[in-house]
Amino acid sequence: MENQSQKQIRKISELVEIGYPRQYLLEIYRSGAKINGDYCAFKGNKRNSPILFNVEILRKYQNQVEQRRLDSRLHGRRSG
Repeated sequence: MENQSQKQIRKISELVEIGYPRQYLLEIYRSGAKINGDYCAFKGNKRNSPILFNVEILRKYQNQVEQRRLDSRLHGRRSG
């Protein structure tokens, strides 16, 4: 039996259950966010397919966004 915390691909509903805000995930999906050419979120071929997230790529994307935020804060400060 697969451990839920180890699951690589998750539905948006599963991520919402563990605490991710739905709107945040939808924004990532709609933006087409990628890391090294791999999408964080995608849908299957059918029109009513659920939105799926590659959890590893999602985490890398979040780390990259946070690092950029921190970098911009540091570069925005002036030495006094």
